[in-house]
Amino acid sequence: MKDTLKKVLEAKQKKNIVFYGISQNKCRLTSEEKKKWNAYYMDVDVQIKADVEHYIGSFEEAEKKQMDAFIVMRQMIANQAAFLKMLDYANAHDADIYDENGRDIGSVCKEARHRKYCDRETLEREIAAHEYISFDIFDTLLTRKVLLPEDVFELAGRRLTAGGIKISNFKEKRIRSQSELGLTNPTLDEIYDKFQRKYKIAPETAKQCLVMEMDIENEVLIPRKDMVELYRQCVARGKKVSLVSDMYIPGELLVPILEKNGITGYDSIYISCDKKQLKLQGLLETYQAETKETGSFLHIGDHLIHDGICAGLAGMDYCLVANSYKMALKTAYRTSVEAAKTLEEHLMLGLSIAKVLNSPFSFVEEKGTIEIAADYDYGYGFCGAVLSQFALFLYEEVKKEGFDDILFAARDGYLMQKMYDLLRERRPEDKDLMPKGTYFYTSRKAAVMTCINNEAYINMLMDISVGMPPRKLMKERFGLQSSQLLPYSLEKYEGVDQYVWAHVEAIFRRAEEAKRNYFKYMGNIHLQIGGKYAFMDFVSSGTSQKSLARIVPFEIKGIYAGWNSSESQEEVGVKSLYSDISTFFLQYYKVIETFMTSEEPSLSHFDKDGKPVFQRQERTKQELLYVKEMQRACMDFFSDFLNLMDGKAENISNMLVDSIFAVSNAAEITDSESVLKNISLMDDWRQVRLKREKMHQDYGRR
Repeated sequence: MKDTLKKVLEAKQKKNIVFYGISQNKCRLTSEEKKKWNAYYMDVDVQIKADVEHYIGSFEEAEKKQMDAFIVMRQMIANQAAFLKMLDYANAHDADIYDENGRDIGSVCKEARHRKYCDRETLEREIAAHEYISFDIFDTLLTRKVLLPEDVFELAGRRLTAGGIKISNFKEKRIRSQSELGLTNPTLDEIYDKFQRKYKIAPETAKQCLVMEMDIENEVLIPRKDMVELYRQCVARGKKVSLVSDMYIPGELLVPILEKNGITGYDSIYISCDKKQLKLQGLLETYQAETKETGSFLHIGDHLIHDGICAGLAGMDYCLVANSYKMALKTAYRTSVEAAKTLEEHLMLGLSIAKVLNSPFSFVEEKGTIEIAADYDYGYGFCGAVLSQFALFLYEEVKKEGFDDILFAARDGYLMQKMYDLLRERRPEDKDLMPKGTYFYTSRKAAVMTCINNEAYINMLMDISVGMPPRKLMKERFGLQSSQLLPYSLEKYEGVDQYVWAHVEAIFRRAEEAKRNYFKYMGNIHLQIGGKYAFMDFVSSGTSQKSLARIVPFEIKGIYAGWNSSESQEEVGVKSLYSDISTFFLQYYKVIETFMTSEEPSLSHFDKDGKPVFQRQERTKQELLYVKEMQRACMDFFSDFLNLMDGKAENISNMLVDSIFAVSNAAEITDSESVLKNISLMDDWRQVRLKREKMHQDYGRR
């Protein structure tokens, strides 16, 4: 026992001491010392030897024996669960924890565990008060666009297989190779050397695996923008800035990644695999010692133990910031994390979290809200997953059914056609199988107008138009011009129905005209009699499709993101991704409808040449700019996802995607210029404008 430890124990007057992580014979206590401190020996993870009467097998047994101090005699990096239990015991029973040198690590740990994550204001104040600033790298300055770090290994295994290098269970073998090197702090080269020897992999193949892993790391690592901004402020203000990180990627490979992400200008960099020393093994002390300067040191990182406790043990001040994954577990994202099972789901969720929780200051725990910087981030983080899943679903359904073409129904088909085109581009092997796709002008008004040829249809239109002024009803529902309308008066007509029936001949003539003009349009875009077409709509009860099916000389089958009718999908000829009205998506899809459309107004009808005639533009210039921005966000999300998956993706559940979209319920957009906060949706069919707070779809008792 070292003298420094003896002095501490004597000063603290400890009576019942546990030597943790060492056998009795190796501890070499004198008989007097054993008696003085009533010494016991314990380790719940590693086998040790001790006399039965001096051995403790659990923390429950330590409680019974009223142990009041633990001496940690071995490195517990690989056994942090046991260390946390030790901390819990010490806190509950007022016990102390020391290392073999007598450092009071228990007090440091206790203080760290009560520390809260720093907000931006606190962090800036602490930075200003210190001369030497060190930053952790991973999950502090950089984050990954995947859910878990080991997703990189699984993705590497997939890409290697696709490239002809087939190594079964690659991820597990990669993890095991590193694990078996223990606390040697191996570099990536050393890990793959172990990988090669252990699994009898050819050296050139192992090298290809290493290169693949680094290529993916370079692809998925992105800056945490707020943290990198603070880092740059430190550099600009002349602070002595260093990077200190536990990592197997050596500095020579890491520096280009840092530069790519705007992290330059630091004075020194300490990577555990280069120094062969983890933070838990004194890497922060080494950084301090090699600085050869006195002054105030501040370490900034995300991990309680590695960045908090280790900095405290080194005598440094420290600030902890929340990493994206841990924040996610405190928010509605927890449901998504629990639902994500496949690699595709991990990547989709990882993209969302990396955007929405990029800033460590974005989650306001007291309010339970997530602060979103801009409309774009909302679109990328929440809506991108929904539309990407639908694009993939649509593509596979079209591929399976062998349609002659896809009719992307205006106006919700505008963005989906772009996503479909991108997917076709990323899958060149399907080029001859997949139709090009056609943006198809339609609307409920234009489609229904072609079918008004009987009493039942007229009654139906009157039923869904209760409260609409009579003359407006005749124009909007039946397509009549002002010159065709009879004067309306309560004296002459007992009700609106009588007024409508007074125009019945004009209504039937207009319906025939509308049908002829629609046929002209279909001919203009070269739709074929007897063809088989997919009809893409977003969320619908099938009004447009059912109306068109009555008149078109070809087969149409609906492919929808959501079905919100009580009718049978099969009977209508629809396949939808979502039909459960309890899902968040089918309750809040109208938020997405605010930006899915083209910039054109809704279709009114076709002229005699088959050219579309539009209704009045109801959206402002600002709203149209919002549409472009949100579409860009969703396209960026889809492109990023396809890039990661090399265009291939399957095994994405509704539960996962719906849970990601549901997180938006806790989002609060902080941008004062946000359009989404005050957006409204014009329902051209019902001629009403819905404010955002009214966009929740109520399905009543269905």
